[in-house]
Amino acid sequence: QAAKKAKADGRKVLIASDFLIDAVETISALERLEKMTGLMNMKQAAREFAALSREQERNDKLQNICKSMLFVGSPGTGKTECGRIIAKIMSEEGQSNGSFLLVSRKDIIGKFVGHTAPMISNLFQKTRNGVLFVDEAGFFLQDSDRSFTSEAIKEFVRHMEMYRDVTVIFALYPGEVEAWLSLDAGLASRIGRIVKFED
Repeated sequence: QAAKKAKADGRKVLIASDFLIDAVETISALERLEKMTGLMNMKQAAREFAALSREQERNDKLQNICKSMLFVGSPGTGKTECGRIIAKIMSEEGQSNGSFLLVSRKDIIGKFVGHTAPMISNLFQKTRNGVLFVDEAGFFLQDSDRSFTSEAIKEFVRHMEMYRDVTVIFALYPGEVEAWLSLDAGLASRIGRIVKFED
């Protein structure tokens, strides 16, 4: 699997992120999710996500299907934990190294013009073949200085296209989705699914 990932990137040398990093667990990530209370939309999305991952492993023609998502729900509804479960599902299906990186505004928006792009590039490099989870992504809408958030959104759109092996999950609160997707014309086409989390 590691060799396959490296070959897809055009590399002859294996790097750490090519390898699975998960410890062996007694139950699968899907089984763990099924035992959790509620989360009916997430459970259905996870089953379909796992099926897509299995099919992608068999069919190279499906490799470019976008797996990035929006998780939409109130605080405390399990969005972050379900992001970790998605990373485990991908690992179990051979589509990821199991890495999960949780980031927020401070990890994305630079203090000065020109700092944001390298920060985002670094996040994508850290999360190759894994899941990048952007917590409380509504900050893109609330920023008083739009030049910083505008740069960040453009960089996310560009990197999501360049690095298809990184699954990006943006966590939003209800009522933010429409305005958030309108921030950049390329966002909607790079989001494969919107999952709503019930209170």
